[in-house]
Amino acid sequence: MKFKKNNEVQWEGVTNNPDIKKKVFVKNGEIPKVTIFGEAVFKPGQLANPHKHDTMYEVFYILEGELTFGVEGKEIKALKGDNIVVGPGEIHSQRNDTQSDAKLVYFGIAVD
Repeated sequence: MKFKKNNEVQWEGVTNNPDIKKKVFVKNGEIPKVTIFGEAVFKPGQLANPHKHDTMYEVFYILEGELTFGVEGKEIKALKGDNIVVGPGEIHSQRNDTQSDAKLVYFGIAVD
């Protein structure tokens, strides 16, 4: 068993935009096939630039606010309670077009 208190996990920048902060609760290698499990906060106007993951699915669940996801050229507005799954190799991005913070939890699942 592993247990982490939310207030003891440090905020860090996401890879493609260090100004967007995340907390990583499960890191790659801790649980087979799970590449990451974390929480992220997008401030108004913040963007996670287009990127892809060739060897994993990425699952997002919106806790607060609204995010616009770009996936393979399509735009999807995701609101509190919505979830989206991005498949391996799909180019995707996220941005906060609102005046309020958006918070999500997400995890990755390896396909290999």
